[in-house]
Amino acid sequence: MKSIRFSLSCFSMISLSIRDRRPAAEPQRRRGKGIKIGVAIGPLSVSSALWLILACAILWPLDLAATAAAQSQQQQGGANNPNPAGTLSTQPAARFSIRGKIYMPSGNPPAERLRVKLEMIGRGTVQEIFSDSIGSFEFRDLPGGNYTIVVPSDGRDFETTSEMVEVYGRIPRSFNANIFLRAKEIQPNVRPAGNSVSVGELKQNIPKQAKKAYEKGLKSSEKGKIEEAIAHYKQAIELFPEYFQALNDLGAAYLKLNEFKKAVTTLRQAIEVNQHIAFPYVNLGIALVHQKQYLEAIEPLTEATRIDGSLPLPHFFLGIALYETFAPLRAEQELRKAYTLGGKGMALAQVYLANIYIRERQYPKAIEALETYLRDKPDAKNAGEIRASIEKMRAAK
Repeated sequence: MKSIRFSLSCFSMISLSIRDRRPAAEPQRRRGKGIKIGVAIGPLSVSSALWLILACAILWPLDLAATAAAQSQQQQGGANNPNPAGTLSTQPAARFSIRGKIYMPSGNPPAERLRVKLEMIGRGTVQEIFSDSIGSFEFRDLPGGNYTIVVPSDGRDFETTSEMVEVYGRIPRSFNANIFLRAKEIQPNVRPAGNSVSVGELKQNIPKQAKKAYEKGLKSSEKGKIEEAIAHYKQAIELFPEYFQALNDLGAAYLKLNEFKKAVTTLRQAIEVNQHIAFPYVNLGIALVHQKQYLEAIEPLTEATRIDGSLPLPHFFLGIALYETFAPLRAEQELRKAYTLGGKGMALAQVYLANIYIRERQYPKAIEALETYLRDKPDAKNAGEIRASIEKMRAAK
């Protein structure tokens, strides 16, 4: 019976390809629910129909052979075979769907349709659709497995945001996953760990001219002349290639100019010179986080916290890296530590804590974290959106 069903599906496709010569239909607007988005498939050509006939002629005998092999295997299965000997299972694997809704950082639905991707580990993007005009989306006909829903950043109002969903079961069902977008303003924009290393810690015999060039770089940096400072740091390093302070501060200067690749290269050189001082590890971790290389950032940031656990900055960025790699428990610990050590200077840690709690559906904790942030930063640019998010979560409780 399996082979007969297969052949009928083939000829049904051929019939459809010959009969349906109309152009692909435009998406139709649903009353009161925005625009339903789907993938329109155009008609097949006559040559395609002939090709399908040939394919069915080839595949039908193969399918019969596969059926016979399956019957033989079941007859040999004994008591461990879930199907009686000589019979075929007609129960297909369950198929599922994932549906949900997107919310802007303000808590409101988006004002436009947004691109939504469905990814699977080892397979990359398996489906890509657009939400409707009120943020609703649905992925259909999915096998079981672990998926990640990704809403890419619009480059203006919100960051790329993702949500993991586990799809499982023996009967078809729909899984819900709402996406709460993170505001674009919420960016790690904390000053890098710069020239806080004493000569006594380094015990380097620095040539006089190299030290003079480095000190000129410090003065330029203090005046905000970062490019000028970079030139002086480079001169110092040319005179003394293992000048640790110059290497670290050159990397920090590249960070200020958002030249992250140059920062990574320079800071790795600083770490080769001295592996016992935290600052280049901190700056390297910051550079990697800015490049969204979160997994790579975890190691240097962890090492920085090991060397000097009193610095709030590595705990903060380590919390971000762990949050982005779906390690919520460790991320929460590091972000709380950053806030304990840094106080109001690390207020942004409360926003990331709120994101963790929202992802875990712990809305009371999320509200508490956001209220703490607003107490510390009442004049923040995103204060209005955060207040709206708090009200939205209170209404949903």
